[in-house]
Amino acid sequence: MASRSSLGIAFCWLALATLCGCSPTVQSQEKPRAIQDAIQRGAAYLEAFYSTGDDFKTGDHPVGMAALCGLALLESGIKKDSAAIRKITSYIREQALQQTTTYEIALISMYLDRHGDLSDRPTVQFMGVRLLAGQTGMGGWSYSCGEALPPAEMRRLQTNFAGGNSELSTPDAKEGDSKTPRKKVDPNKPEVVTKPKDKPTPTETGPSTLHPDVEKYLRLVNKNPRFDNSDGDNSNTQFAIVGLWCARRAGLNADNALKKAEARFRKTQSGDGGWSYIGADRQQSTPSMTCAGLLGIALGMGTAGLDPTGNASLRTQNAPIPLKKDGTEEAKKQNINDLALKAGLLRLEAHILQNQNGNNNALIDNCYFLWGLERVCMALGLDRVGRVDWYKWGADLLVRSQQANGAWVGGSYAGAKEEVNTCFALLFLNRTNLTKELTKSLRVKNDLNTPSDSAPKTGGKEIANTPRTNTPIPVRRENMNPTPVPKINEDLFSLEANRLLQKLLQAPPGSRAAVLEELRDSKGSVYTEALIRAAAQGPQSMLGDIREALALRLKRMTRSTLQEMLKDPNKEIRLGAARAAGMKFDLELVPHLINVVTDTEDLVVQAARTSLKTLTGQDFGPQPLASADEKLKSQGDWKAWKK
Repeated sequence: MASRSSLGIAFCWLALATLCGCSPTVQSQEKPRAIQDAIQRGAAYLEAFYSTGDDFKTGDHPVGMAALCGLALLESGIKKDSAAIRKITSYIREQALQQTTTYEIALISMYLDRHGDLSDRPTVQFMGVRLLAGQTGMGGWSYSCGEALPPAEMRRLQTNFAGGNSELSTPDAKEGDSKTPRKKVDPNKPEVVTKPKDKPTPTETGPSTLHPDVEKYLRLVNKNPRFDNSDGDNSNTQFAIVGLWCARRAGLNADNALKKAEARFRKTQSGDGGWSYIGADRQQSTPSMTCAGLLGIALGMGTAGLDPTGNASLRTQNAPIPLKKDGTEEAKKQNINDLALKAGLLRLEAHILQNQNGNNNALIDNCYFLWGLERVCMALGLDRVGRVDWYKWGADLLVRSQQANGAWVGGSYAGAKEEVNTCFALLFLNRTNLTKELTKSLRVKNDLNTPSDSAPKTGGKEIANTPRTNTPIPVRRENMNPTPVPKINEDLFSLEANRLLQKLLQAPPGSRAAVLEELRDSKGSVYTEALIRAAAQGPQSMLGDIREALALRLKRMTRSTLQEMLKDPNKEIRLGAARAAGMKFDLELVPHLINVVTDTEDLVVQAARTSLKTLTGQDFGPQPLASADEKLKSQGDWKAWKK
């Protein structure tokens, strides 16, 4: 955690924020009793699941789920020595270095950073290096961040990381004392830290704080940058950049990657001011991805003149001039004049306003959006998005929709289930801020409804005389009117995918083949998504035909896309990609199929084996229902033949 400003500077900011319309207490406001009760009940629901037994280690993405739940529990005030947090932490430490998927890696970085043990900093740094390796040539992220470590190397790193490194420092260490462990912090009580008189600038911070093994891997990543033209998606990307920010706080230099991601978001902003799921698809934006775009731009801006511990103030042409050491303020640029941020916030306001006259209870179906909204508003220090008190609006929905068991339900985003929804809801209600250093340095004045050529209605003459841009904001103002539109609980992409899914499931038996043909052959990623959902939700009687249609559709994908899909967390995507690889007759896919023969899903293993037989004319197994050791032996035989 970054050191806090002195009391005098805090009073100075309080006075200035009153003039500017910002709330400096966005994190410290006392929560109403109803919200506190909702947090306690939600935390109890999650805590019970992780306190006893090992059921949490099964199912989809158990490591990422554990990290997300642990983060939500810590933010809800559950102590580090509780049974649930101890089990989560032990499990994550055991599994962290095995992970290769973006979501898991990013969530591990967030959790261990929030947990705050100095001994975990090498692992956080390594997660950051993993994320650097996974960044695409265009600046985004997809599902994968490289290949798995060999078991022996993973064990070696675990041993070395557990041994610690006396050269490591922590943001909470006393100045000049790198061995001071991170202090135990009660998240429900404000921390008082005296600011040292003379802070070093980022160029004066001395030797590297990276673990030596992390440095070696970082050099490998830097020597082999990705120059591919793949773009990734904005969902994986928003998790990756927050995970990188946490690794940055642990001492990893991630500034170039964050700036590259910022540039990508600026280039792919939609005409309505928001962002869509696919970065290169500058069409209709969605609420969740608009939050991702705003956060990406903010974190990129936050790298300019801000060291990982938050010691230096942000210095860009779009940012406030920092506080002077004597506590006085130069208020020449208190407003953020960044057009992309303004346009995105206007679009975000419109998304909310367009749904306020409808059934607000339905909005809770997308807790993923609510955490995205909370995350970007906390990062930017906003108490309102335009005319909307975002926290009151979302908290009212969450309190009303909480279930009797303390959980939240909903299912309009990929991977939605009660545990995930409950985590997102708790992170929202707790006003979680994983980028506090950024919030201190990048204060956005909330004047979205103030004409660009007029002064704010309140404020001193210095603010009134602030230079303002006359460049038009690329936002379609006609979209600001609260006209009937699809509800925010189903982003347009998800809404269309669900419509196509229902069309298939509800079709009479004699018409299903025609609908499947439409989903198989029509252009657009939404048809792929509909088939993936059908494979997961369709009846057993249709499953074979659905999987065949999905494989035939994936056959048209590029080699690089299939390579990524073979590593996807969704087993239906891996299965479809493994089958499609054999249909493409592309020998370059052989090494990637060999990697799949150790998959945990036997259907995927056998699909990879069949495709390998088709492509090579060889058969080294594994046999159906093979054990893990048998799969490894089979993989070794395939690799030996390939050499």
